[in-house]
Amino acid sequence: MARGIRLEGITNGFNPADFDTKKPKKLGLAAPFNPATKDLAGKAVCRSELISSLSGYAKKKVTQHGSLTETPENPLFTLIGRLTSQKGVDILVPALEKLLATNKNFQVLILGNGSKDLEKRLCHLAGENRGRMCVLIGYDPLLANQIYAAGDFFLIPSRYEPCGLTDYIAQLAGNLPVVHHVGGLVKVEDGVTGFAFKDYSSDALMTAMLRAMRAFGNAPQKIKHMQETAAKRIHENFTWDKVVYRYLELYTNALRLLKNEPNSRMVNTSKAI
Repeated sequence: MARGIRLEGITNGFNPADFDTKKPKKLGLAAPFNPATKDLAGKAVCRSELISSLSGYAKKKVTQHGSLTETPENPLFTLIGRLTSQKGVDILVPALEKLLATNKNFQVLILGNGSKDLEKRLCHLAGENRGRMCVLIGYDPLLANQIYAAGDFFLIPSRYEPCGLTDYIAQLAGNLPVVHHVGGLVKVEDGVTGFAFKDYSSDALMTAMLRAMRAFGNAPQKIKHMQETAAKRIHENFTWDKVVYRYLELYTNALRLLKNEPNSRMVNTSKAI
């Protein structure tokens, strides 16, 4: 406002039908499920089938490092995306190094590619922690769907993030986001629709992951309620038929300002956050 410009942010809209876990065939999933109604039996099947398939996984688009064993009593942390510092992988690697050395009650599954140095460090970790960590270098859309469906927690430790859609997709699959509370990721409500941390550091990320693990082990009903709430809120707040009215309101207010102050330097701008 000191510069005479007011900025307003509007989140991306989303079409939940594109990632409807009640229709598994379209997404390449092993079974249907619906976090919005706490119907999660199919999600357990999806996890089991994916982990079984990884034991002999071979695909031209993806190279596997490490492996996962079938341990449904332990939460599965997942990440899908570019393996870069902007996406927070630079703080994820040291967080995983500490956690894997001190806590044996979780697993990690990562799909993506990016910085060769970060890829190398993640693959080395996966090789040292077979059965607990698997890194898939490359990308395959159906495999991504299966990882969203299998995971319990979805890591988005981005240094900065305009908005993105991965938190929406994960929440619809009952995969609660663990996010750096910045930019468009502030729409994830800590302890309600996911887990958030404010300081951009490995220790802060590790603390958020430990909170998620404790809730998974000690408060399973809370986790189910969070999964339900997160999925419902997408339908209530973030579909395109809801978001479009925020744009209309923004443009209406901008026109009102122009009419009232035709010579003013006040400008209303919109950018998805």
